[in-house]
Amino acid sequence: MPSVNPRSKWLPWFTLCTAALIASCGKSEESGGLMLMIDQDGTLSPDELRVRVFDEKGKTLASNEYPITGDDLPATLGLANKKEAATVSVRVSAWRQEVPLDVRDLVIEYVPTDATKAVKIVLGARCGPRVSLEDGEAVSTC
Repeated sequence: MPSVNPRSKWLPWFTLCTAALIASCGKSEESGGLMLMIDQDGTLSPDELRVRVFDEKGKTLASNEYPITGDDLPATLGLANKKEAATVSVRVSAWRQEVPLDVRDLVIEYVPTDATKAVKIVLGARCGPRVSLEDGEAVSTC
């Protein structure tokens, strides 16, 4: 398992923004959520990483774009959850010069409120020929 880069430049900002978007108001101080561990298999040279988080109905909870270099991966992103039985969809895509290189779509049916669930996402060129643009978003048939 690759090591996780805890010094990602954009991790604190993304974590705070995402926590504000998907955390509900409540009296409990306990918080759980997801830790996305994003890496690549060495076959890509991305210059941008895009992360989208959607609720069960498809509403966008977070949408962020990050300029990256080879030193930025692996990276971790934290998603906080204080809402019971949360289900989210996560889309992570790698881009180079506005061209999508790879995309991963995940549905996470149970986002814990009292623990952190690790989710490993590895981007690579294997599905590159099956990645295209649809309404400005990267999509894949892989």
